[in-house]
Amino acid sequence: MNSLFPQSFTKFYWWQQIIYGLIGGVINCLLNLFMRNVLVLPIFMDTIFTVACSFISVWSGLIAAFTYHLLEAVIEHDFLNMLFMICSFLVVLIIRCTVRRCEKTGVRFINLIAATVIMILTMALVGGTCYFFLYGRTEYVEDNQMNVFTGALVMHDIPLLASAIFARIPVNFIDKFISVFAGFFIAAGINRSTENFRKNR
Repeated sequence: MNSLFPQSFTKFYWWQQIIYGLIGGVINCLLNLFMRNVLVLPIFMDTIFTVACSFISVWSGLIAAFTYHLLEAVIEHDFLNMLFMICSFLVVLIIRCTVRRCEKTGVRFINLIAATVIMILTMALVGGTCYFFLYGRTEYVEDNQMNVFTGALVMHDIPLLASAIFARIPVNFIDKFISVFAGFFIAAGINRSTENFRKNR
C-alpha cells in the first residue's frame, strides 16, 4: 500500500464512523472559531474534518457536517446559519463521488486537484446564494471579513448575488485547497493506523 495514497480505504465499523464524525464536527467548529476570533483571517477552516470523515464513509462525513453546523448555531445563537449545511453536505457528496470514481485505481493527486476545483466553484456558487437569501435579516450573523469583500463589490455596482459568489472564490480557493489535501491525509493516516491495529491484534 502506498503510504501517501492508499489503494483503498478500509471499511470502518458503524460505531467508528459515528465517533469519527462527532469528533470531526467538534474539531471543525474549534478550527473555525480559532480562525475567525483569534487569527481574524477570512478563511473558514470548517470542512477539513468533514472531508477527512467523508473519505472514511458517507455517514461519518454527514455526521461531521451536521455536528459542526449545530454547534456553530448554538454558540453563535444563529440557527439561520444552518442553511450553509447545504454546502457541507455537498462537500461530502463531492468526496464520496471522488472515492467512488477511484475505486479501482485509488485516489491520486490529480483526483484531489479535480475535487478541489469542483468544490471551490460549488461552494462559491451555493454559499453565495445562501448569503443572498439571508442578507438583511437582523438575526443572521455573517463573518465580518466576508461582509467586507461582498460589500466592496456591491459598491462597484455589481449585483448582490454576483458579489456574494465572486467574493467567495478567492477565499474558497485557499480554504478548500487546504481542506481537501489536509482532510485526505488525515483520513489516510487514520486508515493506515486502523489497518495496522487490525493486523497486530
